[in-house]
Amino acid sequence: NLGTDDGAFNEFVLSENGDISKITYYGNDNSGSIATKGMIYLQEDVDAVPETFKAAGDPVTISTTLQWWNSTFSSPYFAVAATYFLGGVSSGSTFVFKYDTGTRLYSIYLSVTYSTPASPPGVFSSSGTDREFSIYATYTASGGAEPVIPHPTLLTMGVG
Repeated sequence: NLGTDDGAFNEFVLSENGDISKITYYGNDNSGSIATKGMIYLQEDVDAVPETFKAAGDPVTISTTLQWWNSTFSSPYFAVAATYFLGGVSSGSTFVFKYDTGTRLYSIYLSVTYSTPASPPGVFSSSGTDREFSIYATYTASGGAEPVIPHPTLLTMGVG
């Protein structure tokens, strides 16, 4: 489970400029329903951590149904080719963020602050070793194609 104002992020490299329209993540609430939203942070140097808050998607209310959830942007976020951290942030402590075991770089941050995200996001937590969170973003490239930033396979999903 993520705690209140906690976030789970994966690192993604965007190889071309584009407009991000939504962040999608896989999970459920384990007690009823809870508000979450997708967030984008930019990695600005080689230390491989999210640093500058860029955008937050619209809130989405997560239920106990295990499924993919979309946090859309009311206006697409224009992203230049760079390294980003995409994630989901919870307004409470009952959201279960699903993941695969793997070696993809990930980060869990405490105190991301659901209502007013900070740059950089909170305090790093080293829990979650070898987790590849189920997160991806949908965007339209500058050239007009509609690629999707890759997400992990769902075949061996674990419980978070």
